[in-house]
Amino acid sequence: DEYIFEGIKSSSERIIRTIDMILDFSQLRSRSFSLKPKPILLSGIIKDSIKQNYEYARSKGIQLLYNCNCEEKAIVLDEYTVRKAVAHLVDNAIKFTKQGHVRISLAAAEDKSYHVSVADTGIGIDGEYLQCMFEPFRQEKMGYGRPYEGVGLGLALTQEYFALNNAKLSVASKKGEGSVFTAVFKTA
Repeated sequence: DEYIFEGIKSSSERIIRTIDMILDFSQLRSRSFSLKPKPILLSGIIKDSIKQNYEYARSKGIQLLYNCNCEEKAIVLDEYTVRKAVAHLVDNAIKFTKQGHVRISLAAAEDKSYHVSVADTGIGIDGEYLQCMFEPFRQEKMGYGRPYEGVGLGLALTQEYFALNNAKLSVASKKGEGSVFTAVFKTA
């Protein structure tokens, strides 16, 4: 019985996340998405995302690590979209990692920008797919036999969330060796 209820709960949460993504995507496309910029600390958002994903990572035997090499100052961002974007990157990193770790880093660059990186020791991404991975409804493996769930909206939304906050998202990955997603937030 416990296994059945856990499956129902998991499926329900997946459906709710999918509906939320479709609604956000629709609002972004229709330009009816309202931002509420305010001064926030990126470290707080990162730490909250780690707390929210800690059990998920632990259940897979994956270490969830955090590095910060800067004294951070608050920057004006829309908290909702930045939280969603960081949470999606962390969730994806755990989802596509079978063993090892996921490391979330916050660093300040000389140009006073902040870099938030999510690096994993996961399955990595095929070079051909890297060129279209931020397109809506795209996945590296398509069809019913694909090994991972999802509708292919997560990375498209994540990139748009960051763009709304004048942040640029990039990725470096090699199949079988993991991925590093980095969002660069300009402060000036």
